[in-house]
Amino acid sequence: MSKMPTETRLMLIHGNTHIPLETVAKEYLNLSPEVARRKASAQSLPWPVISADGNKKSPKFVSVSALAEWLDQIESKAKDEWARVRN
Repeated sequence: MSKMPTETRLMLIHGNTHIPLETVAKEYLNLSPEVARRKASAQSLPWPVISADGNKKSPKFVSVSALAEWLDQIESKAKDEWARVRN
């Protein structure tokens, strides 16, 4: 049996191709909505943040594909470190 891709799992969990920034920041970075918005404005989050109309007050979202890519990179680094320590 093959592993379900991270992007597919995230879409099943969140039910959409884009997840509200506040949700992603809280669940994956333990950031408050205010800090997340500040970091998004400074482009200092690990993935791009989008809004429907580019307005600063519009809701912000993270694409599932960008989040999945980031999570896969973190998992790969963790596995490499785990294997290095065990050998």
